[in-house]
Formats: sequence, C-alpha cells, structure tokens
Amino acid sequence: MSGWELPDSEHAERCGRFAGEIFDALHTLLNLDAADRPLTVAAAVFHDIGYLRSERDHHRKTFDLLRESTQLPFSDDDRLVVASAARYHGHTLPNIEHVGFNDMAFADQRRVRRIAAIVRLTTALDASHLGLIDRVVVSVEAGAASLIAYAASEPAVERDRLRESAGGFVQLTQVPIQIEVVVEAG
Repeated sequence: MSGWELPDSEHAERCGRFAGEIFDALHTLLNLDAADRPLTVAAAVFHDIGYLRSERDHHRKTFDLLRESTQLPFSDDDRLVVASAARYHGHTLPNIEHVGFNDMAFADQRRVRRIAAIVRLTTALDASHLGLIDRVVVSVEAGAASLIAYAASEPAVERDRLRESAGGFVQLTQVPIQIEVVVEAG
C-alpha cells in the first residue's frame, strides 16, 4: 500500500486483518459504506507510522505523515479521513479544535469517529505486539455489538486494552459493545 517501512510490520498486518474483519461485521450497524473498508484497514495498518518521526506524540506524527502522503491511493478527503482515524487510535477523542478534523464536513467527522472506534479495537487486539490473539468473532444483535477474542495463552495486556477500547468505542459510536476474551487450551 505504500513505500514506507512500518515500525512493526507484523503488528500492522495483524491490525489490518482485524480491522477488515470487524468492519465487515459492523459496517451496517455503524452506517459505514462498503467503500470505507479500505480506509479503515489503512488507518489500522498505518496507525503507528508516526514512530518513524518520533516516539513522542506519535499519533500526531501519524496524522501528519498520512495527511501529507501521496503514496496512499485515496482522494485528499479520504486520505484526511484515514489520517484522522489513525490519529485517534489511542485515548484521544476527535475534537473540532484539532487540525484537519475541524475542516471536515460533518459526515466525514462522523465517519472518522466510527472508523477510529474500529481502529481502537484492532490496536487493542494486538496491544502487546506479540500476536497473542488468534482470531475474533464479531456479531450484532438487537443494535449492539459483541466481540469475542480467542487466544492460545493469557493476553493480559490485550484484555485490559480491550476493556478501555470498548468504552472508547461506545463514546465514538453510541453503540453498545460486549467484549470477551477466551483463552483456548491447546
């Protein structure tokens, strides 16, 4: 997707895979168009690209790199959506005072919030960067989402991060989500 060398390509690949799976299960519930899938995957894959510039404030650096990139195959507006969604992969919530976000149409701000909610879940699923979560099952019932993460060994960091990310998901989407982590005996 780009000529960049990612800070942790295996982590980026896992996040991209999870993003696609979660998007596929939740895009209708979140009122995202199928065309938003590649934007969601790109935001998940490149969420840590800012580490190429600096460890400090890497999320802002990620935003700058993605927004300025001519290597991503998206329109300027879609590239701004990707950059913003990647920026908000951690604890920061979108804010109209943030560069880029304040320039977007309301519909794009809504897309960013919902895509960022998915990206938060994906990064939480590999928070330790160790690939402990093998697979996820995501479902929708009665207007609420459910995510079950399966691991071969105890993913303590991922479990904690998923709890945090579930709260952020609800704040960003107004959609309830139930999270479960299952350690499969192997």
